[in-house]
Amino acid sequence: MTQYQLPCECGQFVLIVPTQAGESVVCECGRKLQVPALRAIRQLACVQDSSPSPAPPRWTYAQGLVFACGVLVILLSLLSAGYSHLQRVQFAVTPPSEEIVAGFVGEVDSWSPDEQFKFWNESWDHPFPPGVSPMVVFQREAAAYHRAMLYSFAAMAAGVVLLAVPSLFNRWSRTRP
Repeated sequence: MTQYQLPCECGQFVLIVPTQAGESVVCECGRKLQVPALRAIRQLACVQDSSPSPAPPRWTYAQGLVFACGVLVILLSLLSAGYSHLQRVQFAVTPPSEEIVAGFVGEVDSWSPDEQFKFWNESWDHPFPPGVSPMVVFQREAAAYHRAMLYSFAAMAAGVVLLAVPSLFNRWSRTRP
């Protein structure tokens, strides 16, 4: 920032900046000097600041790569969570009650062999393994959905950490001597 020399009666100068207009400053001799208005400050002798203004911090290639990996991990975890949710919609939202299952089994047992064979042919696309009830299949599908969502959210949290690492590293590198 540009500084100006405010002369004192003792012959020394006090360095001031335009933001100090109207304030009071103290010279090394002990005198209290009134800083003039902004227009009058601009008429004083100007001293350029010899220290260059600090450049904005830039990321290194490694920091940019870590950030990009974090974005990629978050996007992939969002896609995984969305895919898992779409797969979740395809199976029943609520499991059938045990009474419904028991009633259905009793109904099937009362059918003739020809009716059972016809039903078996119609339900060929949705078979259940032997001895596995629809409730067990539902519970397995629900557990798989919950696991997939848990892994997706864990990956998303890891992506957020990867996003934060470059900026934290940038702050640490500026505070080191």
